[in-house]
Amino acid sequence: MLMSQTDCMESFAEYHFIKGKVIFCGCNMDIPASRFGKKTFSRGDRFLFVPYNCLIKRIFKLHYLAVLCEITGEKNSADKIIYEVKGLHKVVIKKYKNNSAYFEEIFPGINRKTENVVGSLRKKAQEFVFLINTEESEKLIYLMNFSNDFSEFSDFVTNYFILNYKDRIRIFSERDLYKKYLMLHAMLDKLIIKTQKRILREKKSIG
Repeated sequence: MLMSQTDCMESFAEYHFIKGKVIFCGCNMDIPASRFGKKTFSRGDRFLFVPYNCLIKRIFKLHYLAVLCEITGEKNSADKIIYEVKGLHKVVIKKYKNNSAYFEEIFPGINRKTENVVGSLRKKAQEFVFLINTEESEKLIYLMNFSNDFSEFSDFVTNYFILNYKDRIRIFSERDLYKKYLMLHAMLDKLIIKTQKRILREKKSIG
């Protein structure tokens, strides 16, 4: 294991800056071993995934939000090692020390405004899934019915449907749950309108 805890319950783990990617809690991601330099992992190892897209942030370690992740598997693709990674907890890095850092888990705050918005967000996400109509659509619709917790559900929606890095990092960095809901709802609306226009163009081109 690459993680430990101090007596004051502040956790300590290796950190890795991952450029142009954001992972969310409860979600999985395949990451090429080359992203970690010479570092190798074993199944069950944990590390801090620190997203960044700006070299200055990496050099000066300005981005303190991270996700505690676990290696769940390993596979080979075109003779390259790919690590299967799962996001566990969103954390805030308190202090860097060499190649590791002290961190504390971030617990979602209580916001009464988000108590009844999961249904609305689920309906909007389902509308988008029906439009794109891919092989994964039925699976996604099925998985969306398992969570009524806004924090969990918003992570799921962002991970699977919001693909633009800037949008993903905005959602990742937003701590106000209701603001996160409004952002996600607006992003899904834009995706739905964009997809509807694409479908209309395709129908017109067919005749």
